[in-house]
Amino acid sequence: MIKIYYTLEPEFDDYLFIEADHGLDYITEWAEKAAENYYDEHGGWEASWPCHIWLWNEDATLIGCYLVTLEAVPTFRAWKSEE
Repeated sequence: MIKIYYTLEPEFDDYLFIEADHGLDYITEWAEKAAENYYDEHGGWEASWPCHIWLWNEDATLIGCYLVTLEAVPTFRAWKSEE
């Protein structure tokens, strides 16, 4: 496992992290996992999507910036109709 840090701004000062079990070939998946972590654990449901996610190595070296979208999943509900 490797620790990948991420931020929502281009500075490495207010960072969060995820743990990844794949190498550099999976950077896009890291960005998606970071966005999911932000959404689920750090109030990302209140954010305005899409969001830019900056990924960083442990030594604060920038890996890259990714634009991450949030797809809407429709919810269907039914009520008995009188018709």
